[in-house]
Amino acid sequence: MGADVERLKKMLLDKLAGMSPGTIALYVTNPEYGVDKRTGEMSSTARLVGELAKACPLIGYLRNAATSFKKVLGGNDDRFLDVWMDKYKHTQQEELASFWERVVRRHRRGKERHQIQLY
Repeated sequence: MGADVERLKKMLLDKLAGMSPGTIALYVTNPEYGVDKRTGEMSSTARLVGELAKACPLIGYLRNAATSFKKVLGGNDDRFLDVWMDKYKHTQQEELASFWERVVRRHRRGKERHQIQLY
């Protein structure tokens, strides 16, 4: 599996060279990015990032955290936010932990789910 991950990383780095970090983040955090809505066909970059997310636990973990938080924001049940906060409260990822702390602070102050400002 290690050789496959290394091959994927090299292919991904070659493909993503020259792309902005923001665009790369879109591929990692949004599995639908790069997928044709009419045909369901995936771009080669979307396919590579999807394979990397499956092969690399950290990428998969961050992708799951981002997509599940988007579902929280799109949902109409505040319990989803509590479930998300509980799931990621012990994360060792510094950026995700910082984000989690900001969400919790705002939630504790009684902010409504749609009023949470991410930045």
